[in-house]
Amino acid sequence: MHGGRGVAKVRTTSSVVIMVAVILLLCSVPISASQPISVLVNGRTLTLDVPPVIRDGRTLAPLRAIFEALGASVEWDNATRTIISRRKDKSIVLQIDSRTARVNNFPIVLSVPPVIIGGRTMVPVRFIAESLGATVTWDERTRTVSVQMYD
Repeated sequence: MHGGRGVAKVRTTSSVVIMVAVILLLCSVPISASQPISVLVNGRTLTLDVPPVIRDGRTLAPLRAIFEALGASVEWDNATRTIISRRKDKSIVLQIDSRTARVNNFPIVLSVPPVIIGGRTMVPVRFIAESLGATVTWDERTRTVSVQMYD
């Protein structure tokens, strides 16, 4: 009879250890899908009226906020759903749902096209920033896109 209580105690201890391990594992799983994406330009957080989204591994953000934060002008041609941006000696032309952009009239194939979400034109942040001469980094842990323009 004495051995039966020992087995029950081992089972209870094992159950507690397993539950603690499961809880610790669940706590360490990143909840990144629910965490919002932040966009910083030159260290300043952009205030965006439509939150950035990730499509096919690319972060898309509202175009006007990105272009203007980088000192670029923005024009919209509603008839062709085309975006035209200029900054210094760079021009970028994008069309909604088209994977072909033009930088200084040179065609570039995008992995993700510009789209309209929530009434806002969303563009791939890395492509826009790098086309204008900025550097871009992504912090997966904080879900932050950092854009640095040096000129």
